[in-house]
Amino acid sequence: MKKLIVIGAYPNTPKKEEVLINEINSLKNSNFDFMLVSHYPVSIELQSMVDYYIYDKNQTLTPLEKSPYYWFKTDSFFLRVNNSRHSLPICQNMFNAFKFADIKKYDFVYFIENDNLFSENDVTKLNQLVDTMVEKRKKCIFFKPEGYRDSGSYVYETQLFGITPSYFNEILKLPVTENEWYEHLMPLTLELAFFQKLQNYEHEFLIINEHSSEYFSESDINLFRVENFILEVLYNVTDPSTPILYCHSGSRNSYEYRVVIKINNKIIDDKIVYPTHWFYTSLSLRDDELVIEVYENNKLEYIKTITLNETNLEQIKEKGLIEFN
Repeated sequence: MKKLIVIGAYPNTPKKEEVLINEINSLKNSNFDFMLVSHYPVSIELQSMVDYYIYDKNQTLTPLEKSPYYWFKTDSFFLRVNNSRHSLPICQNMFNAFKFADIKKYDFVYFIENDNLFSENDVTKLNQLVDTMVEKRKKCIFFKPEGYRDSGSYVYETQLFGITPSYFNEILKLPVTENEWYEHLMPLTLELAFFQKLQNYEHEFLIINEHSSEYFSESDINLFRVENFILEVLYNVTDPSTPILYCHSGSRNSYEYRVVIKINNKIIDDKIVYPTHWFYTSLSLRDDELVIEVYENNKLEYIKTITLNETNLEQIKEKGLIEFN
């Protein structure tokens, strides 16, 4: 059997690149070929670690009104951060990978996101699942956690699943443009969309009735949840001339971040953010250059830069908004 592991990646920070390298290494003894699919250019080192690399610079984010979002409310304000617009880009990656895998005549493909580290025993379980699928004459492998519902419905995980590419490409037309996202009546989450559009074929699937993180219990699955650490400049509905920098560290974080805020290369704040803690800082539209550096264990993880002026207000509004009482 010709088998492929596809890793959907966006290694735009040193931490994400490090985890991706470790993920590939953790899977090296799996007897699978490897493919990276990404909307972000990856390093030569990463390219050399896999058999195929597909880079698609034409990334289209999921429409705002069709995307889930983070929100937070206090007695003083309500805010919304649009940090979950990745479903359509993921579909583009899947489409590219599964079409290519079909052309290359792969019999089976695992699609895995770029934030998982597998133990040796769980790599064996990845192979055993494929053997069970073949033995039971099924075509796909989906995790359908019994105890989880989205809008009252079951879901199929998209963090990790397996398919027969020639079969899957026939039964599901993945949306790759904004118009197709509307035409396909996609719900707010990709997991719910997969269940809604594939449930009639479930007799052809090997179903695992738990989360992949529970099934692969010795591994670290889904390390980069989007709500783990949020740091965005938000549109201030109450006073548009005063954007707000908002930061929140989620409860799943086991470490602290250092956040350094600079205006025109001058440090205006330098603080440690602990798990479950949050803060906000008021800014001004004076054509200043805002630079935010984020450190973990004294290692620079990433930098965000934005010019604070009226021209960029629409860009800021797309990231999210805050409204004070």
